[in-house]
Amino acid sequence: MLDLFGIVVSSVIMFLVILRAIQTDAVQPWFQPPKTGADSSGLRLQPKSQGGNAAGSPRRTEPRREQ
Repeated sequence: MLDLFGIVVSSVIMFLVILRAIQTDAVQPWFQPPKTGADSSGLRLQPKSQGGNAAGSPRRTEPRREQ
């Protein structure tokens, strides 16, 4: 009988925690959206372009020479 009481109390508490999490999520999201503008250093945040490197330098147009 005591085991059944513990299971019921634990289930009710879990249900209340889940309900409260749903209510809080509607008011305040769990994550912050990514920044797309200028940050505090003044640098602009941009996604990596395809084909280039992270530094943003242009791609090499001439083929490499074998040595």
